Amino acid sequence: MKKILLVTVMCVSVLCGYAQRQVERIVEGNSFVWYKIRENGLVGVGNTGGKMLIEAKYDSIYVDSLWISGTREYYFRVRTNGMEGIANKDGNILFLPNKFEQVTYHWAGWDKNAASCYFCVVKDGFMGIYDSKGNEVFAPNRYKWVDTKNAIRGDVSKAKFFRFKENDYIGICDKEGNVILPADKYNDVRVETNAEGTEIRYYRVWKGKGKDRFAGICDVYGIEIIPPTKYQYNVFRSGNEEDGFYYIVEKDGFEGICDELGNEIIPPTKYAYIFRSGNKEDGFYYRIGKNDCHGVIDESGKEIVFPNKYNSVCRHGDKEEGFYYGVKKDGYEGACNMQGVEVVPCKYKTLIYNEGTFKYKNSSGNYVPLYIDINGNSIPKDNNQTSSSSTTSSSSTSNQSSSSSSGSGYVPRMIYTGVDMGTGGGIGTGNVSTGTTTTIQTEKRCHLCAGTGICTTCNGRGQMINSYTGQYQDCPNCHAPLAGKCHSCGGTGRK
Repeated sequence: MKKILLVTVMCVSVLCGYAQRQVERIVEGNSFVWYKIRENGLVGVGNTGGKMLIEAKYDSIYVDSLWISGTREYYFRVRTNGMEGIANKDGNILFLPNKFEQVTYHWAGWDKNAASCYFCVVKDGFMGIYDSKGNEVFAPNRYKWVDTKNAIRGDVSKAKFFRFKENDYIGICDKEGNVILPADKYNDVRVETNAEGTEIRYYRVWKGKGKDRFAGICDVYGIEIIPPTKYQYNVFRSGNEEDGFYYIVEKDGFEGICDELGNEIIPPTKYAYIFRSGNKEDGFYYRIGKNDCHGVIDESGKEIVFPNKYNSVCRHGDKEEGFYYGVKKDGYEGACNMQGVEVVPCKYKTLIYNEGTFKYKNSSGNYVPLYIDINGNSIPKDNNQTSSSSTTSSSSTSNQSSSSSSGSGYVPRMIYTGVDMGTGGGIGTGNVSTGTTTTIQTEKRCHLCAGTGICTTCNGRGQMINSYTGQYQDCPNCHAPLAGKCHSCGGTGRK
């Protein structure tokens, strides 16, 4: 009888033990699967293979996430005794739940660098910031809300500027909490710094909310250059110190241009996008877009190449040979002169301007002259003006020259080494001295930007719309110090 009673007690104990273990399968974002395991009133985490990732010793656990380089990263927020901590998706505790009432995980970098991740903590109602190693960056003892995501780039431990909120207004302070830009005027502020994040260059500011939200610019002293009263959604600076800066402004879905002093020079009433190209030495021009077509206007706003035909337009050439606009339509290249008149129709896969004439690349990979000069005038056919494959110089030299010049109207820069031109010689004349080795090296055009030097991700703006948030963010490919330039070639157009 005693044996039967003992067995019965053991069975009940085992059944009660199993009854105390509860397992809940949870799917986050249709991709991340985890199991909430409750034992004896406490919670842990298990994975799909049955392994315990987090021991069941917390009062509660739930999943949160953040975006890193366009990828959603999941993590766990664990709570015990009213304190919160953080564990990554593999169950490793990143921040112990023993000090703060609330802890959230954030990211402020351009790649998946751990130094770009940080923690926002709350203690006694005040918010602070800790770096990825758990070191205090901003003490939680002064402001109810503080953030560094849009005040730095990269390593949070080196952050010098922080956003804080008071009475629904945003300001900027330093690491010790000293106010740099008061929180008494703007509903949002972004601080723009040098590449190292050590010096403030200017502020982007916003007033209002929703449809009544307007953007502006303040200088380093907080003085308004462009008041946030006219332009909607966004205003941002582009250009560089050598050629000067300018501002792209938006209103009612159109973009315009203000100069460095904030004076409007091209109103935002006509073009879906606009940005400046060229340089101070060769002159500036503005590339524009309208109804999925591209064009060009000059600095006065006069349309040179109308935005009603071409898929892309970009200026090519130099002061010595002259300039022209390379145009592209439906995958084929052509050219317009500087008055915007089409001089070569868009019917060639590759078109360049070289030796005083436009040339197209034939199926054999050789460049064939069209005998049309940069202004669209016909020029006499010259026996010496032949395709690059027909010169009496070595075929390897010719092929090297031609193969490096693919794409939209880019003229490669030639570097000659060890050249003896002989008597009366010239490139393409066939009079190179046969007793001297000639080497022609060609700087290849950048494969990414097709020789324009402009970031293809943001079209040279330095910013783009985050498809998940609908808000503008700095371009991940051309962030400082490139600022709108191609990240592959650094803005040179060459590789």
